[in-house]
Amino acid sequence: MPDYMGVLRNLITNLEETPGFTVEELGKQQIDGRTLLGFRATHPEAEITIWADPETALPVRVEQVSGQMRVICRNLQFDVPLDESLFSMEVPEGYKVQQADLDLLGSTEEDFIEGLRVRAELFGEGQFPDDVSVEGYLKQASQMVEKTEALDLSDEEETALEKTLQKHLLFIRFFSLKGEGKWTYRGQGVKLGEAETPIFWYRPKDSVTYRVIYGDLHVEDTAPEDLPEPLDPADITPAAPRYGTWSKPDVVGRQEDYWYFLADGRIRVEAYLTLLKGPRDTSVMPVRLPYPEAPLEAVLLDRQPLTLRQTGDGAYDVELPVEKLTGSAVKLLCQWHLSPTDLQEAAYGYQVRLQALVPAVSYKLKVALEDGCGLEFVEPLASTKDPSEPWAVPFSIGNPPKPTTTFGSCGIAVRKRQ
Repeated sequence: MPDYMGVLRNLITNLEETPGFTVEELGKQQIDGRTLLGFRATHPEAEITIWADPETALPVRVEQVSGQMRVICRNLQFDVPLDESLFSMEVPEGYKVQQADLDLLGSTEEDFIEGLRVRAELFGEGQFPDDVSVEGYLKQASQMVEKTEALDLSDEEETALEKTLQKHLLFIRFFSLKGEGKWTYRGQGVKLGEAETPIFWYRPKDSVTYRVIYGDLHVEDTAPEDLPEPLDPADITPAAPRYGTWSKPDVVGRQEDYWYFLADGRIRVEAYLTLLKGPRDTSVMPVRLPYPEAPLEAVLLDRQPLTLRQTGDGAYDVELPVEKLTGSAVKLLCQWHLSPTDLQEAAYGYQVRLQALVPAVSYKLKVALEDGCGLEFVEPLASTKDPSEPWAVPFSIGNPPKPTTTFGSCGIAVRKRQ
């Protein structure tokens, strides 16, 4: 029998080593009437949960949450005999190959609106769909296929229709790349042409106003206070800051650190640095780590590594790509590892330095413990930590008198597991 337990462990290890992901073991729980072993991988923009058979290690259920989309895969089957012809790339008799280009990330608001029009005219008898989420689209897919067949379209017309619907769906599927916060849909029961009825609104990336789509598919820019419905305070997301230049020599930003105590005895550090301003005449950003003994391993922008050069103990110069800076939000991921021996031991755990990589206007430290690291949280962190979250927050500050790299020190209250 194949080593499925090894495969599962490799999968979990790959997730742990993927930038931005933190993995926790959920233990055994009753899921769908079975006792399953769970692992959850969390990321600032997504969450993946894998439930596996504790005896065979075969995945039984996989859940993924990204923004407002939730995908659940179950009824998984393994080692099912399959005819090799199913994997043949030969074109079946009566079919022909067509070349089609589809940019998975290039869907626009216009593509989404055109999809709304098509879904109302061709599939809704003049009425908008009840749901525009990916899940809602998939539920309606079989009915749409039947109606498409009844239209008796030419091959070219059917291909064009499929492309229109795909790009319409991709706007929602990759909404996190286009919009901030949550989108709202109120098109259920609305007929195409109702010009006074708002059916969809969202806030584009880096915008302070919302885009509201009406029943006749015209669009208006609207201030948050003038939206068709009041915003839930939990849904209000501040616009992402735009990077700008100034006459001062420093790069200034906001920083949020994630320290993860690993089972192998190390501490993995992932520092998310949002850049706000920098000097006009240079693209070099000097950074300095709080613990010089731990070398900076990588700095990523849009998952691409940037060039860095060590200039001293714990000091580095990072090359910033000028073409990706001005006018857009710039968020870097800086990675390194610490050893607990680098930290100052205290009766309650560790006393740690709070130092930002560049002068910062806000700084937050979050800490999580990997199963097997041999540690547990104690007071005061134990009582303030949200039980549903892996992260404890020992320190957070915003809007200091001026941007600074030094925020003093704080305690991380942990002890060896009893």
